[in-house]
Amino acid sequence: MVPLYKAFIVLLSLSLALSSKIPKLSCAELYSNFSVTEMISSILSNSSNDEYIVDQCGKDFSLYLNNFLSNTSIINMFLYTGKGINELGDYRTCIKKSGVYIIVGLQSMGITVFVLGGCVPPSCNATYLSQYKKQIAAYFNQIQNTTVITANDILLDNPAQSNQEIGRITTGTLITFLFLAVVVATAVVAFYYEYAQEPEVIEKKKGPEKEQAKNLVIKEIAPASGTIEKPKDLPAKEKPEKTAFSQIITCLNFGKNACSFFYSENKMDKNLDCLHGVRVFSMIWIILGHAFLEILKAPVFNLEDIQKKLVSSRWMTIFTSAPLAVDIFFMLSAFFATISCTNAFEKAEKRSVKTVLLMYFQRYVRLLPIYLICFLASQYIAPVLYDGPVFSRITMLQNYCSDHWILNFLYLNNFIKPTEMCMPWTWYLSNDFQFFLIMPLLALLYFKSKSLAYWSIGGIAAVSAIIQLGIIFGFKIDLYLFDSKVNMDMFEHYYIKPYCRINCYLLGIIIAWMYMSTKNEAHSNSFFSWVNKTIVEKFSFRYFLYLFGVGFILLIVGIYPSFYMTTRASLFASAMYTILGRPGFLLCLMFIFYPAFLGKCRFATLFSNEVWCSMARCTYAAYMLHLIVFGFYTSTMEEGVYFSVKRVILNAIDVTLITYFASVLLTLLFESPIIQLLKLLFTEPSKNQGSEAAKKLLENKTSH
Repeated sequence: MVPLYKAFIVLLSLSLALSSKIPKLSCAELYSNFSVTEMISSILSNSSNDEYIVDQCGKDFSLYLNNFLSNTSIINMFLYTGKGINELGDYRTCIKKSGVYIIVGLQSMGITVFVLGGCVPPSCNATYLSQYKKQIAAYFNQIQNTTVITANDILLDNPAQSNQEIGRITTGTLITFLFLAVVVATAVVAFYYEYAQEPEVIEKKKGPEKEQAKNLVIKEIAPASGTIEKPKDLPAKEKPEKTAFSQIITCLNFGKNACSFFYSENKMDKNLDCLHGVRVFSMIWIILGHAFLEILKAPVFNLEDIQKKLVSSRWMTIFTSAPLAVDIFFMLSAFFATISCTNAFEKAEKRSVKTVLLMYFQRYVRLLPIYLICFLASQYIAPVLYDGPVFSRITMLQNYCSDHWILNFLYLNNFIKPTEMCMPWTWYLSNDFQFFLIMPLLALLYFKSKSLAYWSIGGIAAVSAIIQLGIIFGFKIDLYLFDSKVNMDMFEHYYIKPYCRINCYLLGIIIAWMYMSTKNEAHSNSFFSWVNKTIVEKFSFRYFLYLFGVGFILLIVGIYPSFYMTTRASLFASAMYTILGRPGFLLCLMFIFYPAFLGKCRFATLFSNEVWCSMARCTYAAYMLHLIVFGFYTSTMEEGVYFSVKRVILNAIDVTLITYFASVLLTLLFESPIIQLLKLLFTEPSKNQGSEAAKKLLENKTSH
């Protein structure tokens, strides 16, 4: 008798052979080209346990083989089973026909190398087969002539059972839906409340104002000529002061937040509007990069073509170099935070620790709502919606969130348990928040001594470079894409650590101070003045910056495949590329866009469109949501896909549209109200506003 798991081993060995470019075999050729006897002897050499011969699965599978043509249900099981590499069979029909659908595959670093779906007798479920993981791994190693495959690399799952266990509606799910309902209801009620109040205010003022206008017109009649002069303008009336409750309602009003989101004028310098487009296109670049990575997690038929296309197709460099877009966000975050912080310190009567702590508090509270709702969505809503044969990849993420969610909200998930990170893409938020902790301190130092602030930034950058060298040489990170150990070490010890990524943030601080020197001479120095003056006055210098910036960016992006995909570069070359490449890329990007900050770059208007301005407002929500959307797309697949550049781009377009639509709603419901409430709580009325109001009141009195 032959247990079913041995037949799956035969099929999986076929998958490995296919990945080695052996032509695809038919089901009939499968049994004739691979010896079942040899397979059994190979398994028995790794285990002395012979119980599999007489257990229930063995009996059922014997029936499966001996009565294949005479039993319709057995024929259906065969038809619903995948027949080749990454062929998943018919998941839903298998379940309906009272069979058990299981997944058997090989995975590495969370990426499914290959997978096979099958409809089997109920006794041969994934739980039964899991006891033979070591034998399966040993056989894989034998036919591949390697020793790297372990039992932990074997993927076994019963998707229908996983769906029932993970996708069930829990108390957390109900609380999450209730929370969303309360937020939506509050936004709608706030909108209706303000809308209902406005007509009452108009009616109350209508009578007195109309009578006052009539009296003024009568007084202006000229008796001699009998003509009526044009009535004088009515004195402007101050709006009645809103109560605290009314102000809070205004902050929660969905309609007003929507108007502000789509139609409000940007208060910052118009020359900086081009950065809105940069933010949007950087986000789209990140989505393209993740579209490439996510398709690798899906069942891909042409695995052997991926490495060829990575090396040969220049379009692939757009996907593989997408991590550079994250550095753009670090720089822009530093740029805007520095301007905001420096302006706040300039206006403050006293720069104290309390002011800095207040900045930290506002930053944390502003990030919290979107972060929280995305966490709840990934933990409690997504599992209810997900369903499919490759559902098992969600299980791991859910377990990590259950165990380590507190690290995310403390922004420590990039230091503690980084390989078991809940919502792995949130490493960026942890880094950004950690960078923000030092930014106000540098700003305080800047006001005390500019030269000392510059030297401090240079010192931090030098220490960061030394640490990066130590990590690269210590862990031998040569950036070769197809080495799983290098990739794991790169992510765990380098990619997500703030001391390795801070130089891009520091560059944003320097650029912000350089820009502010054009607005206030107090921030100027000889170097900043010379650079700004030369850019404004000399077209040749601007032209040189454009050419050099574009050329260096193409070089950085173009040589990316040389380090990551073709050959193993030396550790020294990898270190120089990693340490200098990212800041160099950002510096050259500023060579192109910084003249626009001074009003000397015409093409920057392409990035200043109002559409980009609105889309940029929900960039944070888009970043948090896009991988949840990708997870839904991958986990609900019921058949394999062919990898191609076109497929990646189409997936990215779909996810971008869905993500930004959902991001607008999340921003209006969660982020915008919090921003308005923070302004209401912590923005003090300026003295100028009070003096202007008193002046208007005095003028009105004297005119009467």
